[in-house]
Amino acid sequence: MSERPRHDVRTGPAELAPWVRFARTVPGAETRLLCFHHAGGAADTYRDWPAALAPYGIEVWPIQLPGRGPRFSEPVPDDLDALTTTLWDVLGDRLQPGRYALYGLSAGAAVAYAFAVRGVLAGYPPPLGLFLVGQRPAGRPDPDHPLHLLAPDDFQRKVRSFGGLPDEVFAHPDLLDLALQVIRADLRLIETCDRTGWPLLDCPVTVAAGETDANVPLDVLPAWQEITRRPVTTVALPGGHFPPPATVRRLRGVVAGALAAPG
Repeated sequence: MSERPRHDVRTGPAELAPWVRFARTVPGAETRLLCFHHAGGAADTYRDWPAALAPYGIEVWPIQLPGRGPRFSEPVPDDLDALTTTLWDVLGDRLQPGRYALYGLSAGAAVAYAFAVRGVLAGYPPPLGLFLVGQRPAGRPDPDHPLHLLAPDDFQRKVRSFGGLPDEVFAHPDLLDLALQVIRADLRLIETCDRTGWPLLDCPVTVAAGETDANVPLDVLPAWQEITRRPVTTVALPGGHFPPPATVRRLRGVVAGALAAPG
């Protein structure tokens, strides 16, 4: 699906800060889309999304976790249940009566899934859709799992294999060490979560991965069916773990098309 021309929208409500950045109020929006960034990332991953999806009646909320960006001075979260509970406490009333969807990239996909489960356990309706990009299902872990316990040299090699850090970061040891600390903490967050007793979701799930992503091969994606009673759609994307700009535009089209579909 090609994207429609962008239009002007009003800047989003300040009360969502500091958990949401770059959001813009879309008058008459039918759906709110919460976007969760990758390990070591920040909300600016989705800086262009609010304006791009506004013409479809989708109000995008890029989630900003503590410990990075403007929240650098705050501790990086270390308990996924506590994190998602806090997010529901902050955002839940704004998500009623249930017309919301969730998108997550890499580790952010695991956070998006946990957020959906925590909402269901708290009595909220399930999301309209769950979009998970570049993440293995829990039942098909990475051969190097748990990644957050890898030795420093092995961890650095693993991070480099994902391709998320610019080459110049690896050329500056102090900057690299800082980035790796946050990435390791984010991976610890999702890898130490106890999923015992998590209910099946009752929402459609779309999962995607790059065709050349050695860390998330396409053949593991159908195993995401274990988390939902509804259909799972798999999407093969050009490129590796982190989608390039053209693929991001395609992903936004997938999201818009799915949320505009009947039911």
